[in-house]
Amino acid sequence: MNRSHHPTALQMIPVDQIVVLNPRDRNGRVFEEIVGNIKKIGLKKPVTVTPRDDLEDGKRFDVPEAFEDGFSMVQLKALTFLSPDGALKLECTAMQSSQQRSVHELLKEKLNGPLEGNWTVTAAQVNLYYPPEPGRTRAKVVTIEVSPRETVALAVLGKVVKPTVVDQSFVLCPHCQQHRAQVWGDGRGGRMCRCPDCGPVAVEVNDGAALALDEEWLRTKMRLALDIESRDGIDDLGGGVWRLGDARRSPVVLARDLTRVLHEPALLNRVRVAGGDTRVITPRPSTTRGSPFGTGVEWLVLEERFALYGGAISFIATSPSAMPAVDDPATPVYGPFSADFKWATLPDISSAPIQFTDGQAKVFESLWSFKGEATTADRIMPRAGLDSAKPSDLFKIKTKDKGKPGPEAQHAAYGALVVTQQRAGLYAMPCAAAGKEVAMT
Repeated sequence: MNRSHHPTALQMIPVDQIVVLNPRDRNGRVFEEIVGNIKKIGLKKPVTVTPRDDLEDGKRFDVPEAFEDGFSMVQLKALTFLSPDGALKLECTAMQSSQQRSVHELLKEKLNGPLEGNWTVTAAQVNLYYPPEPGRTRAKVVTIEVSPRETVALAVLGKVVKPTVVDQSFVLCPHCQQHRAQVWGDGRGGRMCRCPDCGPVAVEVNDGAALALDEEWLRTKMRLALDIESRDGIDDLGGGVWRLGDARRSPVVLARDLTRVLHEPALLNRVRVAGGDTRVITPRPSTTRGSPFGTGVEWLVLEERFALYGGAISFIATSPSAMPAVDDPATPVYGPFSADFKWATLPDISSAPIQFTDGQAKVFESLWSFKGEATTADRIMPRAGLDSAKPSDLFKIKTKDKGKPGPEAQHAAYGALVVTQQRAGLYAMPCAAAGKEVAMT
């Protein structure tokens, strides 16, 4: 047996050379159940084995303690098999009437083919039964359900997620974990659900437990990935937007939604620094065309430029040659508007940029030049070089255009971007309040 160890080497380890660190005494039935399950289906969660030269009795490797004590019984609740030719998937679940017997025992008695054949186990579900809490008769059940691919990510995801509260009106049946059922009060201060297979089942507080992304963890790890100076704090800009700090004199902004940043150019103006571009990190919307920002702002797509690696987040750097500039006429330059105001990126209205007529573009350009100030039509329309009485005249949907996506989107865009005070006859574009000035020609 080779004593040298390499991370990529496959090495057979005799069991008699392994010692378990910090072994604990545990219920004999539980221990035999665990051993039987591992012998039959294999160990689903990877265990780290460390070479050692200082162990006694011929031991040469150690493994950490793998199980938490406290539960009274382990049940292999369900197994999913795939036939050797890949043509059939078989899902087997131990029902409530089995009295918590493990599914592999039931298969031995009733359907031994998948166990004896070369069927592959693709997923498993394990129930851990804990003693009833004080004042209760029903045992607490913790269900673990993993697939081979998921086990690889469990160690990392445990740090990324945290408990959260979800809709408690429906839960997954605490017994079979197969059906979602509505929850109602049992008249005694408790809660029940009615499962199609199990019937009425008591619902405990933990049965509605859920997980959500730990945003504080994400923001902290993103700062490390981008080498942001530790002396810089994280500023909450409101509405799901944060300034993470400066990375080499470039302010870094993280936002839950790209639309939020596009609709409020003032957010970026608050973090700009002289001589440095601004980096904006957001998830990618369902449909985009080119870069949503003009010069001076670099857009980093969260799911494309960052990855979970080794319990942290790594930044995927891309050389300029690998990211050719996209010459897209719809690219936003003035808030949601393109350089010529003939396009607007408004994901809440349209998944694709909205194109405007020449007259509509002139109205928007004129409104933008007032930088959010409420203004009368007799100032807006002459500056736009148009004879119409009001800005809204150019966005009315003609009878022949009703139902057409283009005119409908143009009308909706005007309603979303322009605030009208009808009695005073005033018009304003709030998104232009902190935008760049436009020289009207």
